[in-house]
Order: sequence, then C-alpha cells, then structure tokens
Amino acid sequence: MKTAAQQHGHTQAEAFFLMRYEGPGGRREWIWNSRDAITPAMVHAADDERVHMHHGNWHLDRYEPHFVPPVGARVFVDLTEEVARPLAEAYVAKCWDNPDLPMSEHPHFAELGRAGSVECFVKEWVSAWGGHSPHLTVVTPVLHEQFKARAEAMRLHAAQRRDVG
Repeated sequence: MKTAAQQHGHTQAEAFFLMRYEGPGGRREWIWNSRDAITPAMVHAADDERVHMHHGNWHLDRYEPHFVPPVGARVFVDLTEEVARPLAEAYVAKCWDNPDLPMSEHPHFAELGRAGSVECFVKEWVSAWGGHSPHLTVVTPVLHEQFKARAEAMRLHAAQRRDVG
C-alpha cells in the first residue's frame, strides 16, 4: 500500500511527512521531514541529548508538502558538507586521543591523520543514505522564510499543472 507521499510521486514513504516522535515522561514532538528521503526511527530529545525519542504512532503522521514549520521547530534536512565538517572535527577531536580506544592508533585513521580523518567522516556521512543523510536542525528565521518560499512555489506549480491538465 502506498503512502500519500508515494501517491504524489515521491520515492520515499515518509517524504514531506509531519511525524510524531515520543519519549519517556510523556515527551512528544512533531518533526517535519522537509525532503523526499528516509528518516531515522529515533532522535535525541530537543531538551536533553541523553533522552531518546522514537517515531511512534505512525497512523498520526500526515503528508504535508506545503508545511511551513515555525521558527524553533525541528525538521529533517539533508546533511551538507558545511554542516558535517564541524561535526566531524568535533568527533575526531574527541576520539583522536581517547584513552579507551584512540582513533590515532587505528591503522586507517593513523595513516590519514586528523585532517584526513575529518574529511573521511564528512564524505562518509554526507554520502550515506543515497546522498540524503538526515540532519535534524532547528528552524531559524532564514530557514523559515526558505520553507515559506518553497511552499508557495510548490502551490503555484500544482495550480499550473491543474490549469494545463
């Protein structure tokens, strides 16, 4: 059975879905998937990274291709090199001389060095999931305006298709 997204020509079942994630203590958060790509089953809670929330109650999810998330909401976007690089730098810095399992002693990473290891992770993370690695980000005023413009463009395109057809 196809989802609403797939019935509208999208590849992934959860494309442009507003999805509910749930966690302990009654935590609930609606997270919008702003793209035609898959999403993780679990995310960290916005207020505490130690708390995991799962994508639950799928029957409540809604296909919302024209959704404009408010500033402060979290959404899934594609991970870009610009975003991945500081994450990879922090990861390598944390793991390079880790006393329990130093990345610097791993044959592959030792040969690459710190800078090469960072680039290795950036490339791997960005290219994973068919080049659509999900990144959970908070909607800023700039991002809000971009989503607003995209929603309007999608509405206009849909109206033009109806007029032609």
